[in-house]
Amino acid sequence: MTSTVLSPVPTQRFGALLNTHRSEQGADLDELSRRSNGEFTPEFLSIVEKGRVPLADQTMQRLALLYGVQEQTMDQRTSELVLDLPGGQLSVGGDVIELSSTEGGKTYETQVDYILERYLSLLYILRQVDPGSQLPLREPDLVVLSGSLTAEIEMIERRLTELMLSPSVSNRTKSILKRYLVPSAGLLVAAMSLGSLVIVSGLGSDTIGNPSLQSEAVSAAFSEDTQSESITVTSNANQVSRAELAEIGAQAESMISYDWQSLLPDWTVKYEDDSAGYKGMTHLPTKSITIYIDRGASAEDVAGVLAHEIGHALDVTYMEDDDRIKWLEARDMPMVWWAGDGLNDFSVGAGDFAEAVAASWVDSPSNSNFGEFTPDQLDLLNDILPSP
Repeated sequence: MTSTVLSPVPTQRFGALLNTHRSEQGADLDELSRRSNGEFTPEFLSIVEKGRVPLADQTMQRLALLYGVQEQTMDQRTSELVLDLPGGQLSVGGDVIELSSTEGGKTYETQVDYILERYLSLLYILRQVDPGSQLPLREPDLVVLSGSLTAEIEMIERRLTELMLSPSVSNRTKSILKRYLVPSAGLLVAAMSLGSLVIVSGLGSDTIGNPSLQSEAVSAAFSEDTQSESITVTSNANQVSRAELAEIGAQAESMISYDWQSLLPDWTVKYEDDSAGYKGMTHLPTKSITIYIDRGASAEDVAGVLAHEIGHALDVTYMEDDDRIKWLEARDMPMVWWAGDGLNDFSVGAGDFAEAVAASWVDSPSNSNFGEFTPDQLDLLNDILPSP
């Protein structure tokens, strides 16, 4: 029996979370490697931050400690498998799949494969692995499945290995993605076709539809005031007058030659003082952008923030997953596009792309955790952006 306990925490989002914490500390990979007393090399930490290596629960916990990630941020609930046959639920931590009472005229309790296929589908989704790939099995999960289904552990392990190659598991995984995963504690997990899990606080399952309808799920994510497409800054008590706000806003808009207004005709932009503590906010349900201006900000500063937020608006309005994947690959980033769940805008694809828009349009310096942009990357940006 295998003893590998591979964490179901998505490695891409975990890597982006580590990158976020390292950036906030101002630390580099060499420093973190030294802190680990050589347990982790800089090269290993680099590929972990990019989400390109599967991690055991214990390794993930040691890395979280090394990077200073709080336990509640990681959400350790995902370590436990629960199979509730009477209640009709299968869950890994809080991520739940509802089990229908019948299928093909038979009750699900008599169909071991029915349960095992859904278990594998949930693991494929949580680990962001394509169905059909071989998954290391978790011994504690095998114990739960064996006891719940009254079958020998060896038989459960053998059958799971066989089912990994079954087309039915792939089909069921796609079917689950078209429905929803509703974990406990008020979290909503939207399984996007890009493969990244978007985790948003305080929303209900009615916001999740077909995963191809990206704008629906993303709209819910960005509608929360705490979401990290907004850039946090220190608030300034010296408020700017309405006339000054309008003037500096007009100057900033005149610096952007790209005709974004024709591409976003239903969107509005307003300018406020900096009392909100943000530089900018993109609010998708109302199709509005708010730019917060502190006293002393130049028109160039405001133009950079405005371009960043317009980049978000163009992203959710026009971009497809193929575009997003091309960008993430060109930037050598984790395959994580949307922020949330402890990630900030500058550690994920959406914020990095928006920073590239600002760099291209108004020569704004990059605040992305992944640095400035090469000429080839800016050429790709122009290929991705829609033509006015």
